[in-house]
Amino acid sequence: MKDLNEVISSDLPELEKTDTRLGDEAQLVVDAGLVTTSWALTLATFHFASKADVSSKLRKELVAAGFATQCQELKKLSYLNACVLESVHLSHGVVVRAPRLAPDQELTYGGWTVLQNTPVSMATIDVLMTRDYSLSPSLSFRSVESRSQSLRDSLWRLEKALDSVWVSSKGCCIKSMK
Repeated sequence: MKDLNEVISSDLPELEKTDTRLGDEAQLVVDAGLVTTSWALTLATFHFASKADVSSKLRKELVAAGFATQCQELKKLSYLNACVLESVHLSHGVVVRAPRLAPDQELTYGGWTVLQNTPVSMATIDVLMTRDYSLSPSLSFRSVESRSQSLRDSLWRLEKALDSVWVSSKGCCIKSMK
């Protein structure tokens, strides 16, 4: 684990390099990769089981694709891709604050002006649950089946919101669905 080796060889205080601290960091990496992915699959399964129209439309697309099992073939299935992205969207993972500064400019948020160098806090859930990026105005899985012509535009907006996920370990395989 390159990151843990960097911590060990850094000039951090010894208290930051204890086995317990490094173990906690390693567990966080494992949890971030496994728990969020399993939660996305759990949400997808729930919505497929509880919404017959979503399940039916996905099943029709998969049947029409035949025995498409190669990644390149699956990428062409727009409804499957929408379902995957919406599942990731709704399973935002661990929520932590990520304070940011804009040292060279004022920010505008809604009707508010945030002065230069003012700490602004955001979290992944704030970004992912913004209605601007959701495929669904009601923030539910229902939106996936209601898209036809505008599906590509909606996916693009959702992918933009998922930028916070792309940097994670699960981002590599999910991003390839685009």
